[in-house]
Amino acid sequence: MNDDNCSWTAWWNAEDQSYSMNFVRGTESDDAPIVLASASAADPVTPGVGPRTTEGLGIGSTRDEVRAQYPDAAEGEAPIGDGTWLSVPGDGTTIFFEYYTGDQANAVTVTTLEQPPYEVCG
Repeated sequence: MNDDNCSWTAWWNAEDQSYSMNFVRGTESDDAPIVLASASAADPVTPGVGPRTTEGLGIGSTRDEVRAQYPDAAEGEAPIGDGTWLSVPGDGTTIFFEYYTGDQANAVTVTTLEQPPYEVCG
């Protein structure tokens, strides 16, 4: 789904409402490349829903589980609110495991941006 106000974004919701996905392309043109894909969970988090990394990490993964697979993961703070994230750099993209309500990842974002945005349509 998308709408005219945010034509550079698209959303998808799991049928059981356990998680949703959003995708963002660059705003410079209608065929700009995708710069962000994010899976996020409703609260409370249902561990194991949504896409997973090769190592099996995703929504619901704890900080300890992420650090066990990626010991060099860097920690950061959300620009708004009390959230934190662990970032794992890759080849031109970064995976962010985002924590807003406890020790289970509420969202996992893969992006070419420096950090996950607070919102994608604002």
